[in-house]
Amino acid sequence: SNNLSLRDSANFGIYAGESVTLVYDGSKWVEINRSVKTVLDTVSITSNVTFTATTEATANTIVTSNSVTFDGSTPIKIVFAASELSMPTNVNGVLVLYDGSSSVGYMNNITQPTAALYSMGIPLRYEARLIPTAAARAYSIRGYVTSGTGTIYIGAGGSGARRPGVLQIIRD
Repeated sequence: SNNLSLRDSANFGIYAGESVTLVYDGSKWVEINRSVKTVLDTVSITSNVTFTATTEATANTIVTSNSVTFDGSTPIKIVFAASELSMPTNVNGVLVLYDGSSSVGYMNNITQPTAALYSMGIPLRYEARLIPTAAARAYSIRGYVTSGTGTIYIGAGGSGARRPGVLQIIRD
């Protein structure tokens, strides 16, 4: 017992393509090198996405991650970024983080002021930190509005164009 010594004395999950190098010092195995990924998954979207659903339960999918298998102890951060959000007058727009088919909670809740059409005109970036239970999981960002149509503006990038939207799962 107690014959394994990891850096930082912390629990440590290994994902596909990662490694830890240990050497035996005569009494215990000691970590000498760690090669781990910071980003576990990235999905980009390059076309505007509209959402018209009016409840959290029926929210429209904006982007979904690939499936990642988690160890149940490694903290992660889910990051969603996009160029811009626009909504009709006097409308609430909500972006929700989903784990499979279950809502994890709001990423944001924005109320549009009384202009004819509201466009934030600034980049969106939302983060959620969590420790998923051990299993393969896919996360998604979904959106709904109280009425009308919300739009996430994104593009393919390049000169004079909006950047792609991105959903990342990052080791935290």
